[in-house]
Amino acid sequence: MKVRAEAAATTEEQILAASFQLFREQSYNQISLEDIAVQAQVTVQTVIRRFSSKEQLFRRVCENALNQAIGARDKALVGDINSAVEKLVDHYEKWGDLILHFLTQAAQISVVSQITEIGRTSHHQWIEYTFFPFLENLSPLLRYRRLAQLIAMTDVHSWKVFRGNLGLSRSETELAFIEV
Repeated sequence: MKVRAEAAATTEEQILAASFQLFREQSYNQISLEDIAVQAQVTVQTVIRRFSSKEQLFRRVCENALNQAIGARDKALVGDINSAVEKLVDHYEKWGDLILHFLTQAAQISVVSQITEIGRTSHHQWIEYTFFPFLENLSPLLRYRRLAQLIAMTDVHSWKVFRGNLGLSRSETELAFIEV
């Protein structure tokens, strides 16, 4: 039984890894369960048996990635701007291109939209928690506006402008976030 359970877990990990790679490289609509099965070196039936549908598999892949990404970003020290920016840039260096890839698909694909909304909500909560010491004593209106400014300035699109469009180095990008 133990050997069988280990084999099942290994198969599941193969499918998740193959799916992650495909979802990272192609749009959701371009990928079939057959593509995933071929990449994972299993049958389509095995993929369906483990995850029931492409949508469920996508959700699981994204859940795993989101948990990993949030776990790393949450190591920022509350109220420490340098620590927050360092973890934010770490996060975008690893996940930024994938986030942008999903955001381009969100308007057309419901499940992708749902996942990006989870990410957006997570980002807002992280900003509110991490920068709480700078927000707590503000009037409600000013607090809301300052929170909106922090969310906008730390958005993945800002990282993309700094790193991709303007060609700033990682350290220059961190400095740009801090100075804003």
